[in-house]
Amino acid sequence: MKTFYSKILILVLSLIIFSCSTNDDDGTNSDLPEITSEGAYTFGCKINGQVFLPKNDQGCLNCGSPNPLRLGYSQDRENDEYHLSVIARNDINGDASINLDLYLDEPLEERVYDLSESYIPSIDRTWPNASSSIYREISGETINSYFKTTSEVTGTLEIIEINESERFIAGIFQFQAINEEGKVLNFTDGRFDIRIY
Repeated sequence: MKTFYSKILILVLSLIIFSCSTNDDDGTNSDLPEITSEGAYTFGCKINGQVFLPKNDQGCLNCGSPNPLRLGYSQDRENDEYHLSVIARNDINGDASINLDLYLDEPLEERVYDLSESYIPSIDRTWPNASSSIYREISGETINSYFKTTSEVTGTLEIIEINESERFIAGIFQFQAINEEGKVLNFTDGRFDIRIY
Protein backbone atom coordinates (compact mmCIF):
# COMPACT_ATOMS: atom_id res chain seq x y z
CA MET A 1 0.00 0.00 0.00
CA LYS A 2 2.88 2.35 0.82
CA THR A 3 4.33 1.77 -2.64
CA PHE A 4 0.99 2.63 -4.26
CA TYR A 5 0.83 6.01 -2.45
CA SER A 6 4.47 6.70 -3.27
CA LYS A 7 3.76 6.15 -6.98
CA ILE A 8 0.72 8.43 -6.80
CA LEU A 9 2.79 11.13 -5.08
CA ILE A 10 5.53 10.88 -7.74
CA LEU A 11 2.91 11.10 -10.50
CA VAL A 12 1.28 14.20 -8.96
CA LEU A 13 4.64 15.93 -8.43
CA SER A 14 5.66 15.14 -12.02
CA LEU A 15 2.46 16.69 -13.34
CA ILE A 16 3.02 19.84 -11.28
CA ILE A 17 6.63 20.19 -12.43
CA PHE A 18 5.82 19.65 -16.11
CA SER A 19 2.81 22.00 -16.01
CA CYS A 20 5.20 24.86 -15.16
CA SER A 21 8.04 23.87 -17.46
CA THR A 22 9.58 26.31 -19.87
CA ASN A 23 8.01 26.84 -23.25
CA ASP A 24 10.23 26.70 -26.37
CA ASP A 25 7.52 27.80 -28.83
CA ASP A 26 8.18 31.48 -29.47
CA GLY A 27 5.25 31.81 -31.91
CA THR A 28 7.34 32.69 -34.98
CA ASN A 29 6.06 29.62 -36.85
CA SER A 30 2.44 30.31 -35.92
CA ASP A 31 -0.23 32.11 -37.88
CA LEU A 32 -1.38 35.55 -36.85
CA PRO A 33 -4.66 35.56 -34.93
CA GLU A 34 -7.77 36.54 -36.84
CA ILE A 35 -8.83 40.18 -36.77
CA THR A 36 -11.70 40.13 -34.27
CA SER A 37 -13.65 42.54 -32.10
CA GLU A 38 -15.03 40.48 -29.25
CA GLY A 39 -12.51 40.84 -26.42
CA ALA A 40 -10.68 37.67 -27.57
CA TYR A 41 -7.38 38.56 -25.80
CA THR A 42 -5.31 38.45 -28.99
CA PHE A 43 -2.40 40.41 -30.42
CA GLY A 44 -0.12 39.77 -33.35
CA CYS A 45 1.92 41.41 -36.07
CA LYS A 46 4.92 40.80 -38.30
CA ILE A 47 8.32 42.35 -37.64
CA ASN A 48 10.26 42.50 -40.91
CA GLY A 49 8.05 39.65 -42.12
CA GLN A 50 8.46 37.41 -39.03
CA VAL A 51 5.39 36.66 -36.90
CA PHE A 52 5.37 38.18 -33.42
CA LEU A 53 2.94 36.89 -30.79
CA PRO A 54 2.97 37.77 -27.08
CA LYS A 55 4.13 34.80 -24.97
CA ASN A 56 5.99 34.23 -21.74
CA ASP A 57 8.55 31.54 -20.99
CA GLN A 58 6.27 29.56 -18.68
CA GLY A 59 4.07 26.66 -19.65
CA CYS A 60 1.37 27.63 -17.13
CA LEU A 61 -0.55 30.80 -16.34
CA ASN A 62 0.44 31.24 -12.69
CA CYS A 63 4.16 30.49 -12.63
CA GLY A 64 5.23 33.99 -11.66
CA SER A 65 5.99 35.51 -15.10
CA PRO A 66 4.46 38.89 -15.93
CA ASN A 67 1.41 39.02 -18.17
CA PRO A 68 2.66 39.16 -21.78
CA LEU A 69 -0.31 41.22 -23.03
CA ARG A 70 -2.00 44.27 -21.50
CA LEU A 71 -4.25 47.09 -22.63
CA GLY A 72 -4.98 50.14 -20.55
CA TYR A 73 -7.17 53.14 -21.25
CA SER A 74 -7.43 56.01 -18.80
CA GLN A 75 -8.22 59.70 -18.42
CA ASP A 76 -6.12 62.18 -16.47
CA ARG A 77 -8.93 64.49 -15.35
CA GLU A 78 -6.55 67.10 -13.96
CA ASN A 79 -4.89 67.64 -17.35
CA ASP A 80 -7.83 66.49 -19.51
CA GLU A 81 -5.64 63.90 -21.28
CA TYR A 82 -6.55 60.41 -22.42
CA HIS A 83 -4.05 57.58 -22.76
CA LEU A 84 -4.36 54.26 -24.60
CA SER A 85 -1.55 51.81 -23.88
CA VAL A 86 -1.11 48.39 -25.51
CA ILE A 87 1.88 46.31 -24.35
CA ALA A 88 2.82 42.95 -25.89
CA ARG A 89 5.90 40.98 -24.85
CA ASN A 90 7.57 37.73 -25.87
CA ASP A 91 10.50 36.51 -23.75
CA ILE A 92 11.07 33.13 -25.39
CA ASN A 93 14.42 32.73 -27.21
CA GLY A 94 15.37 36.29 -26.33
CA ASP A 95 13.17 39.24 -25.53
CA ALA A 96 10.93 41.44 -27.67
CA SER A 97 8.21 43.89 -26.74
CA ILE A 98 5.92 46.23 -28.63
CA ASN A 99 4.25 49.29 -27.08
CA LEU A 100 1.48 51.32 -28.68
CA ASP A 101 0.71 54.61 -26.90
CA LEU A 102 -1.84 57.22 -27.88
CA TYR A 103 -1.93 60.47 -25.91
CA LEU A 104 -5.11 62.35 -26.73
CA ASP A 105 -6.85 65.54 -25.66
CA GLU A 106 -10.26 63.96 -26.37
CA PRO A 107 -11.77 60.49 -25.76
CA LEU A 108 -10.63 57.60 -27.96
CA GLU A 109 -12.83 57.06 -31.02
CA GLU A 110 -13.28 54.38 -33.68
CA ARG A 111 -11.09 55.93 -36.37
CA VAL A 112 -7.53 56.00 -37.76
CA TYR A 113 -4.77 57.61 -35.65
CA ASP A 114 -1.25 58.51 -36.73
CA LEU A 115 1.58 56.71 -34.99
CA SER A 116 4.44 59.21 -34.84
CA GLU A 117 5.18 61.03 -31.60
CA SER A 118 3.12 63.08 -29.18
CA TYR A 119 3.90 66.06 -27.01
CA ILE A 120 2.59 65.39 -23.50
CA PRO A 121 2.01 68.70 -21.68
CA SER A 122 1.67 67.15 -18.22
CA ILE A 123 5.29 65.90 -18.35
CA ASP A 124 6.57 68.49 -20.87
CA ARG A 125 8.02 65.78 -23.08
CA THR A 126 7.69 64.26 -26.55
CA TRP A 127 6.97 60.51 -26.54
CA PRO A 128 6.78 57.94 -29.38
CA ASN A 129 3.34 56.54 -30.20
CA ALA A 130 4.88 53.16 -31.06
CA SER A 131 8.10 51.56 -29.86
CA SER A 132 9.79 48.20 -29.62
CA SER A 133 12.67 46.75 -27.65
CA ILE A 134 14.17 43.74 -29.42
CA TYR A 135 16.93 41.49 -28.10
CA ARG A 136 16.60 38.39 -30.29
CA GLU A 137 16.80 37.10 -33.84
CA ILE A 138 14.29 38.61 -36.27
CA SER A 139 14.06 37.18 -39.80
CA GLY A 140 17.56 35.68 -39.50
CA GLU A 141 19.20 38.84 -38.09
CA THR A 142 20.24 39.30 -34.46
CA ILE A 143 18.87 42.60 -33.19
CA ASN A 144 19.72 44.24 -29.86
CA SER A 145 18.16 47.67 -29.84
CA TYR A 146 15.27 49.99 -29.02
CA PHE A 147 13.15 51.31 -31.93
CA LYS A 148 10.57 54.09 -31.97
CA THR A 149 8.34 56.13 -34.22
CA THR A 150 9.25 59.76 -34.85
CA SER A 151 7.72 62.67 -36.74
CA GLU A 152 9.32 61.25 -39.94
CA VAL A 153 9.18 57.48 -39.27
CA THR A 154 5.50 56.76 -38.73
CA GLY A 155 2.52 54.45 -39.09
CA THR A 156 -1.18 54.16 -38.35
CA LEU A 157 -3.45 52.62 -35.73
CA GLU A 158 -7.11 52.11 -36.58
CA ILE A 159 -9.46 51.56 -33.66
CA ILE A 160 -12.14 49.25 -35.07
CA GLU A 161 -14.21 48.81 -31.92
CA ILE A 162 -14.50 50.27 -28.44
CA ASN A 163 -16.94 48.24 -26.39
CA GLU A 164 -17.52 49.97 -23.06
CA SER A 165 -20.04 47.46 -21.69
CA GLU A 166 -17.77 44.44 -22.37
CA ARG A 167 -14.66 46.56 -21.62
CA PHE A 168 -12.50 45.76 -24.64
CA ILE A 169 -10.83 47.63 -27.49
CA ALA A 170 -9.90 46.16 -30.88
CA GLY A 171 -7.67 47.65 -33.55
CA ILE A 172 -5.32 47.12 -36.47
CA PHE A 173 -1.94 48.79 -36.98
CA GLN A 174 1.21 49.11 -39.03
CA PHE A 175 4.27 51.27 -38.50
CA GLN A 176 7.97 51.70 -39.06
CA ALA A 177 10.34 52.38 -36.16
CA ILE A 178 13.95 53.55 -36.10
CA ASN A 179 16.84 53.07 -33.66
CA GLU A 180 19.66 55.51 -32.78
CA GLU A 181 21.88 54.11 -35.55
CA GLY A 182 19.23 54.77 -38.21
CA LYS A 183 18.12 51.13 -38.72
CA VAL A 184 14.41 50.88 -39.56
CA LEU A 185 12.13 47.92 -38.78
CA ASN A 186 8.73 47.30 -40.38
CA PHE A 187 5.78 46.28 -38.20
CA THR A 188 2.97 45.06 -40.46
CA ASP A 189 -0.35 43.18 -40.33
CA GLY A 190 -0.86 44.24 -36.70
CA ARG A 191 -4.06 43.42 -34.86
CA PHE A 192 -5.29 43.31 -31.27
CA ASP A 193 -8.53 42.57 -29.44
CA ILE A 194 -7.96 42.99 -25.70
CA ARG A 195 -10.03 43.61 -22.59
CA ILE A 196 -9.18 46.77 -20.65
CA TYR A 197 -7.36 46.12 -17.37
